[in-house]
Formats: sequence, C-alpha cells, structure tokens
Amino acid sequence: MLTILGGKRQTAYTYAGLGDLLLTCTSEKSRNFTFGINLAKGMTKEEALESMSVKTVEGLQSMESIYNLMHMTGNSVKSIDYIYDVIYRGKKVDNVLKEISG
Repeated sequence: MLTILGGKRQTAYTYAGLGDLLLTCTSEKSRNFTFGINLAKGMTKEEALESMSVKTVEGLQSMESIYNLMHMTGNSVKSIDYIYDVIYRGKKVDNVLKEISG
C-alpha cells in the first residue's frame, strides 16, 4: 500500500516504520496492543475502548483508512479484511481464526 500511494519502500524499514510497528505489536504499554488484546478476549470495539483508561487508539483510524484505501485502489489483503471485520463489523476473533485455519 505504501508504494501504491507514492511512498518509498525503504521508509517501512526505518525506526518510524518497522520500529513503530514492532513496538505497537509487542508492548503492553501500547494502546494498540492493549486494544487488540481486549478484542482477542471477545470484547467489542466499544467494550475494549471503555475498559481502557486512555481512549485514543491510533490504530483504529489507521485501520479504517488503510481498509478504505485498499478497496478504493482495487487492492485487497485478507489479513486487513479480517481485522476490519473484527473491529468494525463485530466479527468474533474465534470465528476469524476458524476461517483462516480452514
């Protein structure tokens, strides 16, 4: 998606790209990580946000933007579709995992 939108591939491999992604995905101090753990526990988007002391989760807006851009440009990444379904369509993580495992 980065290159489709005119970005440089090497940007993804900088501290701002890969570094931020790794921290977001692995740190319990990350709001995105905490939000994702809450979804994995079966909470809805609203319940997950309500349970957190800080209500700003940058990944929510990013996910919606990425999903919309992908579909506007005729591209699709199944993992993005699955994550979008969980967050915005209320699909249960367990059901997504069953779909993935076949």
